Amino acid sequence: MLEQIINLVKDQASSYFINNTDVPNDQAEVAANAAGESIMEVIQQQIMGGNMGAIQQLLGVGASNSSAGNSDLLTTILQQASVLLSGKLQNQVGVNAQTADSAAGGLMPLILGAIMDKFRSPAPSDSGFDIGSLIGLVLGGSGQQQQQQQPVQEENNPLGGLNDLLGGNMGNILGNILGGGK
Repeated sequence: MLEQIINLVKDQASSYFINNTDVPNDQAEVAANAAGESIMEVIQQQIMGGNMGAIQQLLGVGASNSSAGNSDLLTTILQQASVLLSGKLQNQVGVNAQTADSAAGGLMPLILGAIMDKFRSPAPSDSGFDIGSLIGLVLGGSGQQQQQQQPVQEENNPLGGLNDLLGGNMGNILGNILGGGK
């Protein structure tokens, strides 16, 4: 699933950077990767910070942005991801702060909207975007997923030693309980 999210973000971000910003076109892929990293870092922080239920409500099939909790969480995610992306664009791509802020502020709502649409969709073609799998991935999924993300640090893991006791599969177990297969 991580690959599906990355591809979705890259498609949205690459096009956006080429067509709508002062980010140099030859840096669009670097900028797109930075956008994907930024949004995933913030979602991971939200889940690891105890907002697992709120993320599940935000991204679940049939969810909406209209409830106060979802609206607040959406605003928080957009603000945090935009700040992260702006910093990454300045450091990795070399654009000035104004260009980075403008690009991040314009792109993040598009990316988050696309991600939410995929997770919320009941369409069979979107079945790979599963909230349970995302939570499992964030909390320490196995196999290819672990190789593509940094391991969860013990002091930041609300599951602590329980995840270790279960061989790193606590994220997979919780993911299946909370929404495996949508």
